[in-house]
Amino acid sequence: MPTHPLRRPPECSLVNNLKHATNEDNMPTSEILNQLARALSERKTVQPPTHWDTAAYRFDGSALTNLTPTSSQTLDQLQGIDRQKNALIANTRQFLAGLPCNHALLTGARGNGKSSLIAAVLQQFKDQGLRLIEVAPAHLSELPKLLELIKDREEKFIVFCDDLSFKSDDENTRALKSRLEGALDAPDGQVLIYATSNRRHLLPQLMQDNLQTLDATVAGEINAQEPLDERLSLAERFGLWLAFHPMDQALYLEIVEARFEEAGFTLDAPTRTLATRFATQRGNRSGRIAAQFCREWIGRALLDS
Repeated sequence: MPTHPLRRPPECSLVNNLKHATNEDNMPTSEILNQLARALSERKTVQPPTHWDTAAYRFDGSALTNLTPTSSQTLDQLQGIDRQKNALIANTRQFLAGLPCNHALLTGARGNGKSSLIAAVLQQFKDQGLRLIEVAPAHLSELPKLLELIKDREEKFIVFCDDLSFKSDDENTRALKSRLEGALDAPDGQVLIYATSNRRHLLPQLMQDNLQTLDATVAGEINAQEPLDERLSLAERFGLWLAFHPMDQALYLEIVEARFEEAGFTLDAPTRTLATRFATQRGNRSGRIAAQFCREWIGRALLDS
């Protein structure tokens, strides 16, 4: 009987492409491994959460896990940000009603309620079907897989990116750009992106960028500003911008006094001085600093009582 040589299984297109690149384009081994890792990642599906009964979830690029929010603040407890609060509430109500609405970018001073406002909005509207998925900036490139997982759900989802910033125009930056302004790969009206950042433009704006633009202009390039404009265009893809500014001492003490009253204490003159000194030592006045002072003072008072 004639013998047949063992047949080798057909190679996938990825392997053929990598062989071609290695042989003819002299692609570095590191780039080959990176392409292989990306291809394998694209074939994986997102592991669903244990159950869909929670209001918040966390996405780590490969799995969606249930998350119990730690913040118990309500919208009424957030002081000094009424304009930002009313704007985000209105946008969220439009989203839940299936009306036109915008992705939102909350920027500005640290500790002044950006993340707390989004958490309070979730608390306010979770009974109306609002859900939140926390996604770290490093996992934004995996958003298509997440959207594939939730596309048949009836709930409305806020994709929440906290402390969003990028060092350069990397893969995650491009992924976020492509999914803003209606380019989300999900049913219309099912997903919004709410992001917070200490950077107004999300990407660093360096003096070197301005010098390069000047050099290009001197060299005769007609549209020398365009590369810089492209780097700063990510923030413009958010339709709702909400800026948070440093608070003055009067507002800071007002927040401290409100927290004292909630705990059954009175903010007297000596304690006001302590609260002011507490903020001065930390070089900042914010809602976060006010909450920290209140926890320290009220905790000690209850311990001594």
